[in-house]
Formats: sequence, structure tokens, C-alpha cells
Amino acid sequence: MKNFSPIFLGNWKMNSKKTDATLFFENFFANDPERKLRKQAIVGFALPYTLLDYASRLKVDENYDFLLGSQNVHWAPSGAHTGEISAGMLEEFSVNFSILGHSERRNSYGETSGNVALRAKNALSSKLSAVVCVGESQNDFNNKNSEKVVLSQLQESLEGIENSDLWTVSANQLPPLVIAYEPVWAIGTGLSASPEIANSMCSTIAKFLSNNFEQKIPVLYGGSVDKSNVTDLYKEDNIDGFLVGGASLKPDVFSEMITSCTS
Repeated sequence: MKNFSPIFLGNWKMNSKKTDATLFFENFFANDPERKLRKQAIVGFALPYTLLDYASRLKVDENYDFLLGSQNVHWAPSGAHTGEISAGMLEEFSVNFSILGHSERRNSYGETSGNVALRAKNALSSKLSAVVCVGESQNDFNNKNSEKVVLSQLQESLEGIENSDLWTVSANQLPPLVIAYEPVWAIGTGLSASPEIANSMCSTIAKFLSNNFEQKIPVLYGGSVDKSNVTDLYKEDNIDGFLVGGASLKPDVFSEMITSCTS
């Protein structure tokens, strides 16, 4: 028995302009005119910064029901941080969550788990749900170091976060802290961890979380998730939902993925 409604968070990365977003949401909600999916699942999209204002207004104007996310947030309220964005700036657009520590940020832009911890602490203090990503490389996986690496990332990325930082949410809302297990070797490669491998690591993460926090914290899987494997993955006991990349840019595919886990 899962503790949460199925969670589907789309990460659009550096993709889409206003016209693309308009067409996406028109088609996505056309597939669900009675908004049943949002009643049965927690659905959100982490958009490029350039789309946050537009998407926030689109939600109101078109009565679109989804959670709005950013792809990062800084730990400082303001200052000399070129290229960064603050929680206060995100608040202006009614952003609900931020993705933190994605492997692309860690590997391509030098973000450390220590950076992630600072970002997560600030997000939580600003009532932004923190979606913290962890995952091992291909070499770590091949050398059977996956669990060691992921637990180390997890511990360092949550450093300083206390039970008191986590607020209570109502049903069908995103909890304040979410962990996304994304094996680096499966992101954008077309390779996905088998349901057994993904569930085993998500179980390890869930045990760590239960030993350190009083509140139940969902664990998502990400890494080449699409409509061909999402149902089998969601059947596993310790996978509470998904952080989805490329497939979340396709409205028909993404809605079909959610439907397959809620029907």
C-alpha cells in the first residue's frame, strides 16, 4: 500500500518557448477535460525560468490544474549570483517546487551535495517543496558501488534539514521534501533501470529517510521513463512516482503514463 497518490513531475530542462507550452497544455488538458488525472495524481512541471510567469498566468486564465516547478533555486535571498534565481523571485510566479541536485547540474556545472543542502534548506524555509536528486554513474553501477554512492549523496544533500523544516500538506499535494533516484547511466540514454533494481535502491533510500525523518517522504524514480515501462515500475512497492524528462514534453504520452498508473 503506497503512502501517496502517484507523483508525476515533468522536467522540461532547456526546452520549449511560449508557443510550445501553449500547445502542450492545450493538448494535455484536452486529453483530460474533467481534470480526473489531477484528482488522482500529483502532477507538476519544472519549466525553464522564461516560462514561469507565462505558465503561472496560463494556469489562472485557462483553469489548468498542475503544480509549477523551477529547475533550481539559490540559497541566498539576493546578491551577486549571476545566472541564479532566488526563492523570492519564484514566489512571484506561485512556484510550488524546485528540482535540486539533478545530475546534469552536478556533472556539468560542478554543483556539490553541499550546495544542494543549502539550496534545499532555503527552499523549505520559503515553503518550496525540494525535489532532491541522487544517482550513481555507470562506473559506480558496474563496480557495485551504487548504494554507497547514493547514500553518501543523500546524507550530504540533506545536511542540516530537520523535522521542523517539513510542513504538513493536505491530501494530493506535493510533500515538502521529495527524493528522486535517477541513475546517471539511465538519464537520456534510453536505458532504464529494471523495476527490481529501481525498487531496491528506492527501498534503500526510503529506509534512510525513515531513520532520519518523522514524516513520510516520497521516493521517485527517473531515467528514461516512458509509457513502455512506467506501469511495471510503479507496481514496485517503494516507487512513489516519477521525475520524467523527455516524455514529459509529449502531452499524449505523459497523460497516458499518468492514466496507466491511476486507472
